[in-house]
Amino acid sequence: MIEQYLNQNTIQLQETIDDWQSAITLAAQPLIKNHSISNEYLQTMINSVNELGPYIIITPLVALPHARPEQGVQKMGLSLLRLKQAVAFSNNSDHLVNLVIVLAATDNSSHIGILTELSDLLGEEANVQAMIAANSSDEIITIINTQLQLT
Repeated sequence: MIEQYLNQNTIQLQETIDDWQSAITLAAQPLIKNHSISNEYLQTMINSVNELGPYIIITPLVALPHARPEQGVQKMGLSLLRLKQAVAFSNNSDHLVNLVIVLAATDNSSHIGILTELSDLLGEEANVQAMIAANSSDEIITIINTQLQLT
């Protein structure tokens, strides 16, 4: 399922970024461009982290920014930003992130399959490290497809 959404158009690679707000903003751009989400959705994701802290860090080095469907989701979408140098989501060293994966879900249940696949993929530290080390979106796609074949 995630291979339907993570592709050449939705995976971005960058060396560094100034701050976590810029990381979420850049990670969301493919979904804004393909009309999966609105700018309101992007701002809601940033506001949520400002209000609630870095709850979106789902595993070491990985953040999953998201918001409610009614806050600007037009269609299901997923995008990924890989940073070679981690960006801090707080002063806590546990809140360093290299992979920012934006999730846009159209309702409260249709994304469960995607979350399950992401959990399988990101639950393996070797996959996370390989994605961080990747030098192209094709390498990341290969890592994803290899993991999906194993599950």
